[in-house]
Amino acid sequence: MQWWKFWRTWSAASPNRRIFSGAVTIGVVTVLAKALALAKELAIAAWFGRSDQLEAYLLAVLLPLLVGGVIGGSFSGAVVPALARAEQRGGRAAADRLFGGLLTIALPLLMILAVAVGLAGGALMPWMAGGFPPDKLALTRDLLVVAAPLTVLSALTLMLTAPFHGRERFAVSALTPAITPAVVLGGILLIGADVQCLVAATLLGQVVEVVVLVIVLHLTGHRPWPVWPRFVGEFAVVLRQWWPAMAAAVIHAGTAVVDQVMAAHLVAGSVAAIGYGQRLVTIPMALVIVMIGPAFLAVLSRTQTTASPAEVTRIADWWRRRLLWTAMAGSVMVMLFAPWLTAVVFERGNFTATDTAEVALVVAALATMAPWYIVGTVSVRMLNLMGGNRYLPRIATVNLIVSIGANLALAPHMGVLGIALAGSLVYLVSLLHKEWYVRNLRRAISSGQDVGRTL
Repeated sequence: MQWWKFWRTWSAASPNRRIFSGAVTIGVVTVLAKALALAKELAIAAWFGRSDQLEAYLLAVLLPLLVGGVIGGSFSGAVVPALARAEQRGGRAAADRLFGGLLTIALPLLMILAVAVGLAGGALMPWMAGGFPPDKLALTRDLLVVAAPLTVLSALTLMLTAPFHGRERFAVSALTPAITPAVVLGGILLIGADVQCLVAATLLGQVVEVVVLVIVLHLTGHRPWPVWPRFVGEFAVVLRQWWPAMAAAVIHAGTAVVDQVMAAHLVAGSVAAIGYGQRLVTIPMALVIVMIGPAFLAVLSRTQTTASPAEVTRIADWWRRRLLWTAMAGSVMVMLFAPWLTAVVFERGNFTATDTAEVALVVAALATMAPWYIVGTVSVRMLNLMGGNRYLPRIATVNLIVSIGANLALAPHMGVLGIALAGSLVYLVSLLHKEWYVRNLRRAISSGQDVGRTL
């Protein structure tokens, strides 16, 4: 088809066009995945409302998904640039060997962490859910034990996308996240408001995602199997970048835990209010991040092997300026229409007009974080590219301190609204901190200093 040939030719002409092309591909496919995710949230809202069962489920899956996200999310930032370099130097076989060696290290670690989450999570639950009555707390503990394998599965679904992104292939990895919402939605429609079914469907969906990714990788010529690692060359470089990124993600995950813990100590329904508000705000934010983040990292990982640092900087700054102004405009729109959006999306079944009024305030407050969150994510990709992952734990530590302080200062007086505003403050401070390190690294690279780049 002529239009497809034109698109392929046009999009390959420059790094900016390749990023745009990748973002469009991801965006089109992700819309379907997000539509299914939204349908799942509508079903949950209609069947569960802000019930004790839903709050127990949200808190039970929090730890497994956080730990899995920490491992899997930090993996991509460290590995995608290395896979691009390995393939350029030694072909696809070299990239597959690198990826297989990393899987050999990651899988035992994930299994140990899953067991630890199941055992230690039960002991931590009275602290995390101090406001829950005994029967609700017992249900949360039981659900956590069942949900512990999500630690392994959620991490693998993120890690297995790295070979696709390393070769600037985005469609499959963008479509796969639609599987779990589809399975959960089917379970709710078939069985109804059964919280055990909700957990089981979440686990089944994650299993199917992993299987699909492995099959597609194999069919496209990759070898996504563990191999014995060699702790030299590119493999050693990846490990040096992965560990600080993982440490930063662990610390950063604490900010989400702080929000949930503070909400659990407020009046009943606060955890669900924060959860619904975060879902409504993070859908557009996640769409932008999912569109731009992988394409930005993948294209610039390849570009930096042949282009000058000044050219990479010029491309990055072009995208960051436009993302900042676009996110600001979107944030204002969400704040203005928060009550209407909340009512249209959630107000049905057990979700009442009173729930809408409270969640709408949370949505408006959370919308203020969008510019700082989106541009901050791109700044992290710049640190990934410049070998600056060693700074990420420091940034995450400051974020956690600010989160604790802001929540303690605002939540007792403003309730869930204070928790939402504290989150926005955290991301603003985080963006400023990241930008300071990015600028310092740029000056060091321009002056010819050794900054530990992984180029």
